[in-house]
Amino acid sequence: MAVLIALGGFVAIRTIVNSGPSAIAVMDSEERVLAAKLDALRRGMTHDEVFQVLGPPDDPGPLGLRPKWQVGNNPFSAVVVYFAPEGARKVRWLSVGRFMYERNL
Repeated sequence: MAVLIALGGFVAIRTIVNSGPSAIAVMDSEERVLAAKLDALRRGMTHDEVFQVLGPPDDPGPLGLRPKWQVGNNPFSAVVVYFAPEGARKVRWLSVGRFMYERNL
């Protein structure tokens, strides 16, 4: 049990440490292509506008307010776009054990 707790702590710390500019630094070339698409998202975009950039979501999320896109075949890597009534407001990409990319739109 202690080993699992230690491993979980290591993964959490590594994920958090690699955020912001550090997240981009640890991304591979395919992930950087997706990061460029995420940079194209703007505050207030509609669902349809976001879907034109990212494609259809893998999971529409609760009430369509938090659609999720799985990245590759990795169940521990996903992008979420948060919507408010006035449109898109935030994007978050969590790749567990690797990085966290987050940006207010």
